[in-house]
Amino acid sequence: MNYCSCEDGQLVEIFCAGDIAVFEILIERYNSPVYGYLLHMILDENTASDLFQETFTTTFWCMESYRGKRSFRKCLFTVAHNVTFNYLRMRGQDPDCSQDNPPLERKLRGIAYCHRSGKKTGHDIIRRAMCSLPEKSRELLLLKECSGLSFAEIASITGLPVQSVLDLMHQALSELNADMPV
Repeated sequence: MNYCSCEDGQLVEIFCAGDIAVFEILIERYNSPVYGYLLHMILDENTASDLFQETFTTTFWCMESYRGKRSFRKCLFTVAHNVTFNYLRMRGQDPDCSQDNPPLERKLRGIAYCHRSGKKTGHDIIRRAMCSLPEKSRELLLLKECSGLSFAEIASITGLPVQSVLDLMHQALSELNADMPV
């Protein structure tokens, strides 16, 4: 049977029934959005790859707990969020505290990342601007843009009230707009 046309919830049910091969379909389906989220949060390709593997490994071993509870996408990005923020905390960075990452330091780190990546496209300007945002603001934008999650789902993943998500998102978009050349 071709499972590619199945919805995520159906694939979770099939997986829980014993056909673990369908997990590959979920990996293929969410490969780009999850890796994009991790890469833009961590700003290092090797670390993003490691965290990508950790995200999907953790998700694999917890699949039974996703059965019928909520969307797989939301669960997957919750795991990606937790893996990312655990990594940042282990490195001594507090992703919830913008004073630990002053704006100039963030901008320089973002420019260095963009330079290392060798990107010379129009996306480079957006990437630099995104890299200059505080981690929490960048995460909210990435969760919205990479995953297509609703604001309520993002609030649930991050543990923030919906209004805070909306306020931080507005602030981040304003900062991005200010960093864009005219």
